[in-house]
Amino acid sequence: MSVITDTFWPSLKAQLLSPNSTVSDCSISCTICYENVDLRSAAAATAAHESAHTAVVLPCGHIFGSACLAFWQQSLVD
Repeated sequence: MSVITDTFWPSLKAQLLSPNSTVSDCSISCTICYENVDLRSAAAATAAHESAHTAVVLPCGHIFGSACLAFWQQSLVD
């Protein structure tokens, strides 16, 4: 099985719905900082006592890391 790296939700969803793919096949990078994003929910990462750069899907379908989006949104306010 090949590694899934797509950062556009409609494409990623289609790949994940294929019969031979699972979330563990994914290695998604934030296109802002290029670090891997966590596909688990922020609550799951918190429960596991990990600081997660969780994946966030924007309305346009693009996926970014939560920390980068928060930093970007804060920079718009400042």
